Amino acid sequence: SEPCEINAATMAKAAELAIGDYSMLHNNAFVAGDLPCRIGHCCWIGQHTILNSTGGLTLGNGVGVGAYSQLWSHIRHGDTLQGCRWNSSRPLIVEDDVWFVGHCIVSPIHARARSMALVGSVVTRDMDPNHVYAGVPARDITDKVGPQFREVSLEEKYEVMQARLDEFYALNPGEPRSIVVVRSLDEAAHLPPEQFTVFDISTRSYNRRR
Repeated sequence: SEPCEINAATMAKAAELAIGDYSMLHNNAFVAGDLPCRIGHCCWIGQHTILNSTGGLTLGNGVGVGAYSQLWSHIRHGDTLQGCRWNSSRPLIVEDDVWFVGHCIVSPIHARARSMALVGSVVTRDMDPNHVYAGVPARDITDKVGPQFREVSLEEKYEVMQARLDEFYALNPGEPRSIVVVRSLDEAAHLPPEQFTVFDISTRSYNRRR
């Protein structure tokens, strides 16, 4: 695994904590629960965030959880022997590129890819792909503000990444030019694997060479 970052005063008491490449748990984050908490690649978990995995918690790749947010996979406190009816848990599933902007409270829902909850939202229902939510309880406001993501062509992605790569080498003139951006891995089939790291724009992934 490539480096991930866990900052000061972060505490984890989950049954299992798995964190992907280049993800960050910021200061004073708290992870706890009876089932695994799985965090994907390139995620950012803000300061003073609670991640609860009592019912299981899965965050996909590129997920953003803004500061002071709380992600809950259970509801439990009252004495069931005395008749309390509120005692349940279920998985909280957050797909790729979801963003909880900050100060969000999230129930055990299914947040589908690229969905977004604006600051201060209380999310109690599933979130549709690339839809934007706000309020208490959170409601779909995509018709008013538009989706989180716009459509980007493969060629545009390639041109942007190539420009960033050129900028990197301009800032680091002594660096061997060993990073290659391609539209698909087929374009890199002829490159010696021991000499080049290849970024595939179509799948947003790279191979771990060198």
